[in-house]
Amino acid sequence: MATPIACTVPQVWRSIYRQSLAKPDVNYWQWRGMPENEQFCRELRELLRLNPARGYAKEILESLALGQDPFYHLYWDLKAIANGNFNTIGTNKLAEGRFARRDLRTHQQMRRDFRQWHLQACEQLGKERVKAVYRVCYGADWSLIAQILYPSPRSLAVMIIESANPVWWRVLGITPFTTTSRIENNYKTLLCYWHPDRNSHPNATEITAHLNRAYDCYQGFQEMSSQDNAPLWTKIRRWIP
Repeated sequence: MATPIACTVPQVWRSIYRQSLAKPDVNYWQWRGMPENEQFCRELRELLRLNPARGYAKEILESLALGQDPFYHLYWDLKAIANGNFNTIGTNKLAEGRFARRDLRTHQQMRRDFRQWHLQACEQLGKERVKAVYRVCYGADWSLIAQILYPSPRSLAVMIIESANPVWWRVLGITPFTTTSRIENNYKTLLCYWHPDRNSHPNATEITAHLNRAYDCYQGFQEMSSQDNAPLWTKIRRWIP
């Protein structure tokens, strides 16, 4: 017959696991060999059988329970820029993911490392079981994981990393048909935020240069449109990628 202590000890361990599950900054692989971890839940058991995440992949995993894209910043989001959602910048830190202020090339490497760990996990467990591990152990649904694995090509950060000369209106978060006043407003607002004299982000100088080039392109096209070739200008704005 089991003693009261023998009955209580597993309950204590399960309570510890329950309180720590889906919390940020938990390294689950430290739980290997601890009592009751195999019996607590299927998802934890499967996670502990995977190769431990290390380095950047581990950092991303341990940030998932915060419930937001760890790389997100409102100024990477061209849709938000186009909608003029500038008010919370600088006052609402929730607008920034945990790694938002790291160098963009570090972002790129972090995503690569996480993607590699994710693919290895899928090979071992299958994609649906890995989704369940994310949900139960990290409190993260698939939409968040997908944002990290496959960032939007319309993100300003992605554009700057993947292209030496991204299309000017996309850099400014507009369309080719946006009004002059809106273009001017977006450019001035973005420039004011990203100028290296005011922003310590490691890519501030690089981003400022992209903004200035984009605005120079806009001014060049404005000069073309002011000539007697408005139909041609309309076609140019419509078809340039």
